[in-house]
This record gives sequence, C-alpha cells and structure tokens, in this order.
Amino acid sequence: MCAGRVINVRMAHPTTSWIPIAVNITAEIPVLGRGLGQRRGCLADSGAPICRAGREIDAVDPSQLLQILCSRRDAIADRWYQAIARVSYIPLEGAEVRQRLAELTEQIIAILDAEPFERDKAQAIGVALARLTHAQPEALGRTQEVLARHLLEAVTTEQAVALRPSLVALLGAMATGFLQQARDTILTEQERIRCALVSEMRETEQALRESEARYRTLFENAPIGMGVFDAGGNVLAFNDALLAPLGYARGDVASIESIADMCYDPDERDRVLAVIDKRGFLHQREMRVKRKDGAYCHMLLGLVPITWKGEHCWQVMALDITARKQAERQASRAERMAAMGRLATALAHEINNPLQAMRTNLELVLDFDLEPDEQVGYLDVARQEIDRLSKITRRVLDFTQPADETRHPV
Repeated sequence: MCAGRVINVRMAHPTTSWIPIAVNITAEIPVLGRGLGQRRGCLADSGAPICRAGREIDAVDPSQLLQILCSRRDAIADRWYQAIARVSYIPLEGAEVRQRLAELTEQIIAILDAEPFERDKAQAIGVALARLTHAQPEALGRTQEVLARHLLEAVTTEQAVALRPSLVALLGAMATGFLQQARDTILTEQERIRCALVSEMRETEQALRESEARYRTLFENAPIGMGVFDAGGNVLAFNDALLAPLGYARGDVASIESIADMCYDPDERDRVLAVIDKRGFLHQREMRVKRKDGAYCHMLLGLVPITWKGEHCWQVMALDITARKQAERQASRAERMAAMGRLATALAHEINNPLQAMRTNLELVLDFDLEPDEQVGYLDVARQEIDRLSKITRRVLDFTQPADETRHPV
C-alpha cells in the first residue's frame, strides 16, 4: 500500500485573503489530482509500478469505478444529509434536502469522471452547499468528512488510489466555492444591514426634523405666551404672545437679567418659588407680572421642567388675564350696584326712622320751654339717631366700594 503524506492547500476565507490547510493523504483520505482517466496508480506519472504484497497492481477499470460510485449515490447523499442536518439550519423538508444532495452527489461523480478536472463546476457545488446550509462552517467540515470516507468506502485500494487526486481536487475546489459564497453572503448581509441602518437613521432624522418643525410652528403661533429659560433665569426662547402683554419687543429681551425679576410683588415671587421647590412645577397660578413701563398685568402661569439642548431648563406658559380681571371687577361692582338698587326701599325705611326721631326731639327742644335736664335728654336721643344714620351710611359705602385685591399669606 502506498505510504501517506501531507500537502498544504490554500483556501479562500470570508474574513481573510487566504488560509493554509493541511490534507493528510492516506488510502482513506483523498488527495488533490486529476480525473479517473489516469488509472495506473498513485505513482504512475513517475513510472513506478504500484506494489501490493510484492506484486504489481493491475490498471483500474474507469467504467467499473464509475459504476460503483453511481450505485452508491443515494447512500452517500443520505449520509451527507445526516451529517449536515445536525449542524445547519435548513428551512426545507428532509426529502427535498436529500433530493438536492443526491443531485449534488451525482454532479460530484461526474466531476470525478471528467478529464481534465472541472474546477469551476466543483466550486459551484461548494456555492450550492453554502446556500443550502446558510454558509455554516460545520457543514463544510462534515461534508468533506462524508465525501472523503464514503466515496472510497466500497472501492478497492487500487481504485481508491486512482480516485484520490480527483477527489482531493474536488474537495479543495468545493471548499473554495463554499468560502467564497460565505464571504459574499457575509458581505451582502453586512451591506443589507448597513443600508437598513442608514435608511432607519435617515427616517429617524427626517421624523425628528418634522417633529421640531411642528413644535416650532406651534411654539411661534400659539395664542398663549410660551418661553424657555435656564436655571439661572436667562431667557432662551420666547414667542410674540409672551412679549405683547408685557410691552416688550424682541430686541428688549436681552435687557431682562432674570425671569424672576419680572414678578411685580417680591413676596408673591417668593411664595411662587417655594411652591416650585416643593412640587417641581407650577400649575395655573395667577400672578402679577411687571410690564416694561413699570405697571403690572395679571397672568395665569404654568411652569414645567424640560430638557433644552441637553440642559435642564424650564418652560413657562402664560395667559394674559388682565382684561378678564378688569371685567370681573366691573361685574362685581355692577352686581353690588344692582343690589343697592334692590335695597333702596329697605334702606329708605332704615334711614327715615332715625331722621323722624331726630326731627321730633329737636322740635321739642326748640319749640317748648323745657328744663335743662329734659333738653339734654332729647338732644342725646337725637345724637344717637345721628350715630345710627352714620353706621348705615358706612355699611352702604363699604358695600359699593371695589374689593381690595391685595393678597395675604394664608
């Protein structure tokens, strides 16, 4: 029997240019070479005869070897399926996979019988295997083991020696095709993932731009005042609805040192800041805000924390309610005046009684000659009635006067 030897073969790899592998040449493991047409032994090219037990081996009959391989096609395909099914995900029915492997086995036998060796077809089988097994590396290793073992399983030693060169060339070309397809698959998937990421990033950026545009439109055209200021009270953004009630123009905003200085009443400002520190926000709080001319206007304020360009800031929403407050005061005064009208009759009776008493007592003092003590008594009654009238008048005036809107701590 011919002694075994090791040769180095370079194969393509998806992540590197080339990698060397070692192939052990024995009677069981095939070696790179040519087709079945050269049948005179493993050393036929050198002219040396093949020796076995001290005698020369006869030439191998190619037709007989081809017949043996063809008869074993289905068995080899079945062993091949069993080997790769354990290490690969194949989204096909078992019968369909076996049929494809049988077709590939038939192509392998045809390549082994061809002369010269058809490397492109062998590589195409490796490509087909990579596509079938989703380029699982274990599938390639198991395939080489199965083909190396079972293609030589039913042949004689002389036939195995003759078959070796073409078989090893076949396995090398299959490995090259498999690895090239694996590399192409990896690159294709990477490109697909990159395109998907780029597309998703562009869609996200577009959605972000549209969201910012919508927010900017709402911010600028909102009917209520809106603004953003940082933790130091510096105004960062604002809309016209915030400036108009205060009498400011856009160029005047730079002169506002702090948003807190715009509170008209310092005590009221301290109370509002205490509420914000406690709750973390401000919700619909009525407050007097200083105008540019030094007067104040009534505003309904809301304050919430936001993140603005990566910094902790506050967003203020302000609604000018000065006109409403004035309307409320006028309505209240009108209601009081209407009530005075309804009370006029009752008040006339209340006023007439003390007046009549005063007149009677004064007439007694003036028209009759009374003792001093009696005069003093009548005059004292008149004075009491005058005090009674004074109290009624004060109550009426208090009722008709506008209410004092000064706020005091509760």
